[in-house]
Amino acid sequence: MVEGNNCLVNGLLRIDEKGWAQSVEVMRAEQQGVPGQVLYCHKDTVRFYVVRNETGEYVSPQLYQPDNKTYHYDFRSNLKQILGEQEGPVLWGYCSTETGVVVVQPAYQFASPMNYGEPADTAVVQKDGYLGIIDIFGHICLDFNYNGIQNLKEIAVVMKDGRYGLFSRGGKEIIPVIYDELEIWENDHYFGYVKVRKNGKAGLISLKNEMILDCLYDELKHRDQHNDYLVQESTPELAHETLPFGLVMAQKNGKWGMVNLKNQIQVDFLYDSLIGYDMRKNLLVACRDGKKGIINLNGRQIIDFSYEDIKISPLQDDVIVAQKNGKWGMLNGTGEIRIDFIYDQIQDYQWQWDRAIVTKGRYSGITDFSGNILLKCRYRSLSPCFSWAAKEKYSGYYEVRTKTGWGIMNNEFEFTISPKYLRFDDIFTVFPFYKLWAIDGHDDEDKYNLFNLNGSIASGFRYDHIFELRQYDRHKSDLTKVVKDGRFGLLDGTGRELVSPQYDWIDLEYQDGLVVIKKNGLYGYLDCYGNEAIEPVFEDAEEFHEGVALIRKDGHYGYIDVCGNYLLEPCLKNRARSFKTFLKQFRSNFADETGSRRIENSEERIEY
Repeated sequence: MVEGNNCLVNGLLRIDEKGWAQSVEVMRAEQQGVPGQVLYCHKDTVRFYVVRNETGEYVSPQLYQPDNKTYHYDFRSNLKQILGEQEGPVLWGYCSTETGVVVVQPAYQFASPMNYGEPADTAVVQKDGYLGIIDIFGHICLDFNYNGIQNLKEIAVVMKDGRYGLFSRGGKEIIPVIYDELEIWENDHYFGYVKVRKNGKAGLISLKNEMILDCLYDELKHRDQHNDYLVQESTPELAHETLPFGLVMAQKNGKWGMVNLKNQIQVDFLYDSLIGYDMRKNLLVACRDGKKGIINLNGRQIIDFSYEDIKISPLQDDVIVAQKNGKWGMLNGTGEIRIDFIYDQIQDYQWQWDRAIVTKGRYSGITDFSGNILLKCRYRSLSPCFSWAAKEKYSGYYEVRTKTGWGIMNNEFEFTISPKYLRFDDIFTVFPFYKLWAIDGHDDEDKYNLFNLNGSIASGFRYDHIFELRQYDRHKSDLTKVVKDGRFGLLDGTGRELVSPQYDWIDLEYQDGLVVIKKNGLYGYLDCYGNEAIEPVFEDAEEFHEGVALIRKDGHYGYIDVCGNYLLEPCLKNRARSFKTFLKQFRSNFADETGSRRIENSEERIEY
């Protein structure tokens, strides 16, 4: 099985008498697939396997057939492993995508993705039932002695006979293979400590194999398991993370406490659970006898242990949300009540200046942080508008559901969009493009329209669907794609029809200021002002990349620039991997006095 370029839809692998792949040839699109067909490819490297027949001779790989026993590994890497059940022993290796030259001969029972040109240019392979690590030249970095290997950046976790250790990717031992368990502690801020377990007890080791905390503890942790989901721009991750402060939460004899990296007790082992609450203020949420409170790093009680729960959420100063007798309320930093314990839920307070959305039964309202009722609990749903998506955490608007439908309410609790719509979608509301589409069904059929939050702009039309458009850098655009009666058009940032629905298709992404369109079966390009920058005259067209786009006309492929001028007139029967690849392969065959690119022999076969 071979992996080939995404543009290389069909191809044939050549294998010499020794069984090594020597070249990959492009096949014309009209040809049928055959054994050895090229399926996928990533950048500079292609992975393949060959199969021996009953007499031990190498034969062409069988045509890959996906089934339930097929595995796909790491789609983000330059190589994606595709391994299916085949007849005969399967051997893996690596060869160059462009030339087909074998880089690593197919001698392994298993081969993981290898990221050429990236720091992790090593791969885990299997031989004689054991795993090892090789580099991009096939040199052995780590001998084939292990039952399991986790290849991480510059290091590898290895497992042998049920014991774990750590090696550099060059094969140097960092931590001996003697531990029952091994977990590398890593996040965006820190890397360098490893939790190990021996004889059932946990300890902490540095990447220099220095014992930081002896294996004496039931468990060790540096954050609550849910804290990964609590990181917000308004609250640094350090608010919950203990390790950057030189502290580790530890459990001993079934009770939790805190130790520092000098193996000294910081908080006594007295608590049923312990969570980093706000490490900037040295505050922890502790649980004792089934009740929660807040303590500091000296073990002093800040909030008494009388609450069933305390929300571990992005904080505002002097605001603590707690539950008592099944109801939620709010405390200040000294434990004084700010909002009475009368609500079934308090939510989204962290994104607003001094307001909390509170719920009683099925209905929601708004109070300030002193408990004053600003909006009675009479709405079926109430939430801040799009604060999760915008750079500004609170837009000043609320999405509200009443008995009559969904609407938008401003900061003064006035409806800017009447509550009559089936629902809203905030897909377009990344700052500064505060737009949303609303759905109504007045004709027993869902229709879409575009608004801004104060309701002052709208397209004035009802569409069958509305899509976001992205810019080349994956950021959202102020333009919007709409569909009406099977035709596609564009709205500008004010909701005005920039292009009325008239095209068979409009792509979803702008590249180099142009987006692909299709009209009357032919492809062209629109600019960001709605003009046909390049008329739809092509049988096929792709997105621009670095000022160049692949097109097809009269059955042949060529390349154009952003002005529609030919860099290579349509003369190729098969598409190349990229324009740069084409120039590299054919620079000796083209370039005339006008600077346009042509190949002298359009029938020449492209080989990879």
